[in-house]
Amino acid sequence: MKKYAMMVLGDYDTERDTAEFVHGGMLTRFVTVRDIDEAKETAKKLLAEGFGCLEMCGAFGKENARMLAAETGGRMAIGYCVSDPDMEEKLTEFFG
Repeated sequence: MKKYAMMVLGDYDTERDTAEFVHGGMLTRFVTVRDIDEAKETAKKLLAEGFGCLEMCGAFGKENARMLAAETGGRMAIGYCVSDPDMEEKLTEFFG
């Protein structure tokens, strides 16, 4: 079974604020972290559990996505969400 994770950065209860579901041959897990150190730790745990792909929320940015790729030895596909520049004002309004 393939394993895919989505990581969200924010003021979360990381034990409680998570979700997981399986559809077909894919396990999808949503995980939360409060800072980049938790992100490193969580990415390594996901890799150890056999996750092959990690998508990060846009709050991490390109540099942190690259850093996590290095932290996991390049053994996991890591991406991050981006938005159309036209949405920047609305996103800033929403997230503060």
